[in-house]
Amino acid sequence: MQGLAAAILLVCAHAIAHLLGRCICIWSTQQYQTATANKQLALAFLIFSWIVLGVAFSMLIIGTLANSRSRKSCGIK
Repeated sequence: MQGLAAAILLVCAHAIAHLLGRCICIWSTQQYQTATANKQLALAFLIFSWIVLGVAFSMLIIGTLANSRSRKSCGIK
C-alpha cells in the first residue's frame, strides 16, 4: 500500500513541476518581491513538488524495506 501511495505522490510531484515550474529564474529576495504573482506561485509549487518528491521517495523506501522483511520471495515462479 505504501508503494502505491509513493508512486502516486511521485506522479503528482512530476506533474506539478512540469505544469507550473517552467523556467523560474529568481536568484534573490528582491527579484522574488518584484516578480509577478504567477512566477511567485510557480516557485512555490516547484518547492512544494521537491518536498512531495522527498516524502514519496521516503515512503517508497520504507515500503520496500517492509515488504522485503515480510516475505523472502514474491511468489512468482
